[in-house]
Amino acid sequence: MDGVEILIRRECPECGGTGTEMNPIWERFYAAGGARMSVSDMRMWIWENGYVGDPEQIPEEIPCRNCNGTGKEQQWIDINEVLTPEHLIKNQP
Repeated sequence: MDGVEILIRRECPECGGTGTEMNPIWERFYAAGGARMSVSDMRMWIWENGYVGDPEQIPEEIPCRNCNGTGKEQQWIDINEVLTPEHLIKNQP
């Protein structure tokens, strides 16, 4: 069956199927010890790192950049590749 493809959908490995991930600015903030900062220091850190606005308005989670917030990863695969014994064994639940 040359030229036949099937769509494989599986849970996104980056977000674990939630469709969300932590906002990168908050990841950097916490990595910099931000959990111990005062509110005024937090605001200054946020401003110094490129975000202009009220830190309370920055979402802690954003749509996953790998799956665009769907929680699923999809890929078109040639059916001959899918029907190989190696692929079937590797992708058993």
